[in-house]
Amino acid sequence: MIFHFHKKGTVTARLALPLALMLFARVATCAPQTTVSFDTGTKLLFADAAHTAPLSGGLPFDGDGCAVQIGYYDAATVGHPFDGAWVPLTGETSANTALRRSSIGDANTNGAGTGTMAVSVTFVAGSGASGNLLPAPGTPLAIRFYNGPSIVVATAFNAVSSDAWLWESPLEAPANPEIALSLENAQLVWLGGIGSAFHTAIAIGGGPPASAPLAGGYQGLVVTEDASNFAHIGTFGVTVMEPSGAFSALLILGGKRFSIRGVLDAAGTWTGTVVVSNTHAIGITFTVSGTQLGGSIYDQGVVSQIGGAFSAAYTLAHPSPFAGTYTLLLAPRKGGTGTGWGTLTIDVSGNMRLAGSLPDNTAFSAARQMLATGEVLIGVPLYKPAGIAGGLVGGIVFRDAPGTSDADGVLHWHKPASATSVFYPAGIDTDVDAILSKYNPLPHALSVNLSPAALAAGNLSLVLGGGGLASPVTAPATLTANNALGTVNPLANHITLSLLAATGYFSGGYQPPNAARPAVIRGVIFQKQQLGAGFFPGTGQTGEVRLTPVR
Repeated sequence: MIFHFHKKGTVTARLALPLALMLFARVATCAPQTTVSFDTGTKLLFADAAHTAPLSGGLPFDGDGCAVQIGYYDAATVGHPFDGAWVPLTGETSANTALRRSSIGDANTNGAGTGTMAVSVTFVAGSGASGNLLPAPGTPLAIRFYNGPSIVVATAFNAVSSDAWLWESPLEAPANPEIALSLENAQLVWLGGIGSAFHTAIAIGGGPPASAPLAGGYQGLVVTEDASNFAHIGTFGVTVMEPSGAFSALLILGGKRFSIRGVLDAAGTWTGTVVVSNTHAIGITFTVSGTQLGGSIYDQGVVSQIGGAFSAAYTLAHPSPFAGTYTLLLAPRKGGTGTGWGTLTIDVSGNMRLAGSLPDNTAFSAARQMLATGEVLIGVPLYKPAGIAGGLVGGIVFRDAPGTSDADGVLHWHKPASATSVFYPAGIDTDVDAILSKYNPLPHALSVNLSPAALAAGNLSLVLGGGGLASPVTAPATLTANNALGTVNPLANHITLSLLAATGYFSGGYQPPNAARPAVIRGVIFQKQQLGAGFFPGTGQTGEVRLTPVR
């Protein structure tokens, strides 16, 4: 689940289907739906069995804190909400594959922090991804929460319900029900008894203790409440050596790199400072607990939060299931730009390398280790010549959305205002929907008609729009059996195209009327949706590039 965060603190869950990249999503909006939401607020904290420490919120963007499920017991009735077997509607093990990511810590731009959560989930009747095992009307709903990021490693849990939390069958808008699971309701019932309120008091078997530090690497993001303050945003990586607890760490904050070495205490915590200058020191405290990494950074009056997880430990003998070549599309939620693009590779060891271009024609790159949770973190500082740090930060989760993407996430893009900037001198501050598609050039980069007639007329349609153009420009294009890309009549259309088949990257040029020089076209093939997308530079802004097969 990808959480879209609103400035007023509310949150809606944007499901893997429909996908993050709204320009390409295929969404049925008239299906009967039921929305279920709950919010712990700021005073109510889910905590551990001793009720001494709030449950981990994990990363701020990706739903990988301690596990949470919304569901019901299959024999539950009013007054007896815990009768029968547990049926999860969301979270790990749920039959609703689009709703499997939900956890402590999701609620706003930088996460709700430890112990808290606010989420709204929509169930769609008849959907194979979000409409399975829906209960009968009037069935009491419940929330189960665990003391680990996965049910497999959790050692304790609890459940809460209320006679006021009754399921209502999906209906079409505007009559579709909205069910609020209020945790401030005085009629709450706890599976572990009233004395277990808000903490994981029920022991479960199996799995290692969630608090045991693991030898190996951890990767995390460093974020602040102000998502545009990239001087205090970055990445944090830690390598732990057992059994001594010795560690080495690399902090990248505002584009500056700091190396740290030390020894974790018995609780897996280290607190210290990094000296920047005679008058400037950065305070750091972090804890490694099981598969989770968390902490805080104190720098010049700004508090940043560290959130991360254990890195994947893939080898040649046990290669990463995500190894391969991918293409990336980036769609800013604020309009007026083309689509950013990138190419990404993951090797058998889980090492990720990414290179691409944001929709303002700014190149970026990143190299990270995948997390054991099946996600990669992006923390790229940019625009330093403008005098104010900006960049791109967030996470991408690998999960299949059939016909739409192989991975998706929400990144935050901040471009500071700069009078010397060719594109968007007023700056940009927006969330960006990111999707990935596995890419294989064989047998063809796109599924197209290869008949002589189709090749002569053009088996692809190229469309350029926005970027200051008075109206969209269209041109027929061709993709041959050996992946040669071009336009049907480049001299007449003033458009050229070519494809780097190995990576899915395409480029070309367009000569606008009365323009002194051609505009460069760049983008990538996105096989999951059978299209190509990118941008071209216009007047002070970029425009959209679309390449689709002719059917």
